Amino acid sequence: MRMNRDGRPLSISVALALLAATANGIPVSDFEQLVKIAKKFNGKRVTVVGLAEIGGSEFFLYPDVQSAKRGENAIFVDAHILNENSYQKFNNHWLKITGIVDTGIRPPLGVGECSIVLERLKLLPLRPLRDDSVRGVFRNSTGQTIDIRVPTPTGYAYAMRIAPSTATEAMVISHGKVTVTKKSGQTVAKGTLSWKDIADEYFDRNSRTFYYRIRDGRITPVLPREAKNWRK
Repeated sequence: MRMNRDGRPLSISVALALLAATANGIPVSDFEQLVKIAKKFNGKRVTVVGLAEIGGSEFFLYPDVQSAKRGENAIFVDAHILNENSYQKFNNHWLKITGIVDTGIRPPLGVGECSIVLERLKLLPLRPLRDDSVRGVFRNSTGQTIDIRVPTPTGYAYAMRIAPSTATEAMVISHGKVTVTKKSGQTVAKGTLSWKDIADEYFDRNSRTFYYRIRDGRITPVLPREAKNWRK
């Protein structure tokens, strides 16, 4: 029997999620049908249950744990996220979302077979998956407004219009290249995220977060205690 990461049989987890979603009488759309024939649902209001993956400006919903691990069969949730992602707290949780299917919205990075404009969200009373992700906070010390593209486990995430002397919210990150640009698109800094050679003291273990300063064309790690009062 296939098991999820918390030891519960996968089929039971999905069944419990569906039961929780239908308890209040709101019909739940078939996740598989939404993914396969999204055009059939275009413009319609749907309610769907799934496992959330949320980080940076990305918000995806998966039908089960295995799909989430492989990055397959995803629905992109358009929650109008720019800088501060208030939905980050729902990462790795089972959710019921209601919204309008919009096939005109292209999921970021080509991930996701269907897009839903979010109207309502409900956290389901199921144990979330263990979160082993690493996060990063980036402070803009360039003196100008910037956009940042950072690598994530599923591709890239973006922090847009970060004002001078302010920092981003914590974003899920992975090893890879970071690009910082001005509004014009001109690159002002580049760097590579890799914590294999960074001293342990730069890692905030409580929040699983690294802190970085962007200045003089460079992206450098900062000790957590030095980032304590960063303004966001």
